[in-house]
This record gives sequence, structure tokens and C-alpha cells, in this order.
Amino acid sequence: MDPAQSAWNVAHGLVWAARREPGKLAVRQGRRALSYRALDERVNRLAHALAGLGLRPGDRLLLLLADRLEHLEALLAAAKAGIVAAPVDHRWRPDEIRHAVDLYEPRAVLCEEATRPLLPAIDGPRLCLEADYEALLARADAGEALRPVPMEAPFVIGCTSGTSGLPKGIVLSHRSMLWRMPIYAFDFGIGPADTFLSNTPLAQGGGRAFALAHLIRGGTVLIDPDFDPERTLATIARERITTCFTVPTMLRRLLATPGVATAETSSLRCLISSGAALPAETRRGVLEQVTPNLYQFYSSTESGGITVLPPWLEAAKGDSVGLSVFGKELRLGEEGEILSRGPALMTEYFRNPEATAAAFHGDWFCPGDLGRFDEDGFLYIVGRRKEMIITGGLNVYPAEVERVLYMHPAVQEAAVVGCPDPEWGEAVTAFVQLRPGHHASAADLIEHCRAHMASYKKPRAVEFLAVLPRTTSGKIARQALMRWAVR
Repeated sequence: MDPAQSAWNVAHGLVWAARREPGKLAVRQGRRALSYRALDERVNRLAHALAGLGLRPGDRLLLLLADRLEHLEALLAAAKAGIVAAPVDHRWRPDEIRHAVDLYEPRAVLCEEATRPLLPAIDGPRLCLEADYEALLARADAGEALRPVPMEAPFVIGCTSGTSGLPKGIVLSHRSMLWRMPIYAFDFGIGPADTFLSNTPLAQGGGRAFALAHLIRGGTVLIDPDFDPERTLATIARERITTCFTVPTMLRRLLATPGVATAETSSLRCLISSGAALPAETRRGVLEQVTPNLYQFYSSTESGGITVLPPWLEAAKGDSVGLSVFGKELRLGEEGEILSRGPALMTEYFRNPEATAAAFHGDWFCPGDLGRFDEDGFLYIVGRRKEMIITGGLNVYPAEVERVLYMHPAVQEAAVVGCPDPEWGEAVTAFVQLRPGHHASAADLIEHCRAHMASYKKPRAVEFLAVLPRTTSGKIARQALMRWAVR
């Protein structure tokens, strides 16, 4: 790939793979399997169908889908047509989905029967997989739909949570994704011989990026949604899985599975852990019982890979997050804030210039973490400047949970922090001051949050205080609350 190429497309990799090895297995989910030729044809049909519905390059297509084969088809079809895919986590609650629809203003929506009731009204078509999808493809042209687009054109808007308490969109260009693919190929050796187990959310940055990287590199993607540790071990053995992207919570659950130490995992040449710090005890367990081929990967949706620690450096530098990935520069700011730059960075936060400006120092991106380098150039994470909680590898911002807690009539004040947890990495913990004369139990407030937001964001514990502690400037003393939670 020529980084200076003015017109390119993420889906070029699919086209090339379909030409090189048309009969090779590209993707499978359960009993459904597609060769590269069949996948490319279906992607072409969907791209033409979307254009036939009036979508034009630059229009946004909201994806409200579970982790399934059609999710990958839609991402690649949108890329071919120059349409911007906007995946939304299907576990979000109606309020969160409504905000995403209002923010993105999609021209059309692709959903499922189970997710359709969550959608507010939109001006464009709402396509349901069960009712519309296959008929739409059957009527569409199967000819090549690939449209070269400017490298800076948006490919996807990833979703995350914002410090304002509402989801925000991360705009990734074709250039950004086209740079990430060779970076992953270089750092993890991804290639045609790999079979990738996709069991992390396709609406999230890591799950989406690694599934696409394997397809664009000519590998095979096996989709196995809704992570189950016993099923995962059986799948690795049966399918001879070579690569897998995980978060520490998944690895802890694997280690707690009976028979993990004797499971057949010798095919795994690359087990990636990302999304949160990997505790030393978990790391040792994985190396001893699952595979010695463990890669620690420090990354974010906004920047892609930042650093990687490969297996051969684990013994000497296991407490670090490794060295910068191929093509990425790192530096520390005056206060130890980690900054990174390179061609794989996001373009902006969608329609949020304030958040975009705060995230960049010139052309350097700040993920909000604090770190230090050792004498060999290895990076160590020492803390986070942002208040984001990482629970089970998923991001939760305190302000988002606090916003929902304040919707309860009994809540006068609320503060949310992350408390260290052996299974989840961090547990969402809420401290609440109730209004005089009102009553609510911890279970009441947890259920209230569950009803208004994705389940993984709800507090796992609620503590009641007569008065929330404050600093001398009048702000809630979050550090004091965190110390209280640990005790």
C-alpha cells in the first residue's frame, strides 16, 4: 500500500483475496460458511442494494446488529460503496441508541427483529435482516461494486462513551484502517494461514479491527458470539484456531474453566490480550495453562495499536506493555501523559470539536493514560488521567452512570468510581447521597441503571453516604471514594 495513494478503499483487500483464492473459506458462523468468492459476491450485492435505496458516498448506515456474519458483510459493503458504517452496540438501551441516531443522522438502518423495537423513527429505510436482507441481495447486481474513495474519507464511526455521559463517535478514515492492517500483520504476523476466533463484539474497536484484518490479509474468520469459556476451548481444539483477540476478563474465565490445563490449544500461535491491564497472576496462568504465545497489546479505538509486548519478551519485561507498534511514535508529556502519533489515528470525534481538540496536542493523540519508559524504551502504564472505568475490557465513564443515577427521584448526589475487582479488572461502584425523606435500596438503583443503559455499565455495588466527600475546591473527592471502596 502506498500511503500517499489518493484514492483507495478498505475493501480492496477482500477483492484481492477473492481473486487469489476464490474457493478458500473466508468466514463461518455455525453451519453458515462463505468462501472468499461467495463473500465478495454478497458484499457486492449489498453495496449495490444500498446504492439502489438512495445511499450515496458519505451517507451514514447505522448497524444495530449482534455479532454475526452479516455484520462483517455490511462493513465491507459500506466500504465498497463509499458509505460510512456506524455500528452501535446491540446491548445499548433505547436512550443510548436514540442518542446515537440523533448524533449520526443515518440515511438508513440495518437491524434485526430483536433490535428493531429499540430504534426511534428515522427518515430513511429500516432494513431488518430476517424480513428484508436476503431478498434485497437476491435482487441486486453481483458485479464489482468497489468505489475508490479519498484516503481521508470516513470508513466507520466507532462508538464509545464520552465524558459528557453520552456515547460519542470515533471517525476512522480509510487511510487509518488501511494503515492498521499492515501494522497488525507486522506485529502479530497475521496472514492467509490464520484462522481467527472472533468472540469479542464486532461493534467495538478491537473485535472489528482484528476480524477485518484477517479477511483483508486472506485468513479465515470464525464467528462465535457471546463468549463462553468452555465452548471457546473446545472451538480452539476442534477448529485449530491460530489467532484470538481477548480482554483480561475472558482470560480469567478461561483459567477458571475445569480442564483448561489439559485442553488442546497447541494451534494458538497468537493470543492477544488488550482492553485493560493484565494482572501478573492472570498472565502466569495463561502462559502456564493455555499458551506461551501471549501478546499484550496496548491500544485504543482512536489510535489503534500503541505498543505490543510479544511472547519472547514476556519473561524480561512482562510488567510493561511493550514497545511501540510498527509505524507509531510515542512520547511522554511533561506530567508523564502518554502521547502517540502515526497514520492510523482517528480523524475526529464526530460532531464534537471540543472533545477532538482536547484529545490532540498538535498531531499527537492523548489516550488519557500516564506512563513511563524504562532504559530500554519499554512503556509502563502507571495510571489514567481520565476517569474512565475499564470493566471486562469495556469502557464505562462515571459521568454516564451518574447521569442515569440522577434520573432516580431518590438520588440527591452520586459519584461513580472503578474499584479493583479480580474478575472484571474494575467494578463500577456508585456512592449515593439520598434526598431527605426518600428511600432506595442498592438493588433498586442497580435495577434502575440496568433499565436505562447497557448492563455492563450498571454499578455492581452501591454505597450510601450521608454526605459525599469534597475537595477544598468543592469538587467530589473521587480519590477518597476509591480508597473507601477498596477498604
